Amino acid sequence: MSHFVQFLLHLLVISAFLLIFVLATVFTKPLMINRKRMVSTMFLKIGYLVYLIIILTFFYYLIFVDKDLTGLITDLHFVLILLALFIPNGGMMMRRRIKSSRTFYNYFLFTLFILTILYLVYVFYQIQIYY
Repeated sequence: MSHFVQFLLHLLVISAFLLIFVLATVFTKPLMINRKRMVSTMFLKIGYLVYLIIILTFFYYLIFVDKDLTGLITDLHFVLILLALFIPNGGMMMRRRIKSSRTFYNYFLFTLFILTILYLVYVFYQIQIYY
């Protein structure tokens, strides 16, 4: 692949990921904090945006890594990476439907974001030391 085409592909992926992050920031409204649940709402929104930065960076790295990852990314890791992509995002979308115990739900999602970030950092570290 020529360098120009590769540069355009990198630029396209970065633009798409940046658009996803900007849209997520607009939809979560990180500066609009609930008065009843200030701390848990801040943890939730900031935790989600940090999670989103980490997962987008992780997928950018996976797309453009020059290593053969077939020996490292097993079926279990593949399923866990897919779950790390869909479950936190689904939980964030479902948060409006939770009425009674929203504070607990916010802290639970924040914990889920942290665990997902730690798992992605672990897999990234494994990829780095694999070769």
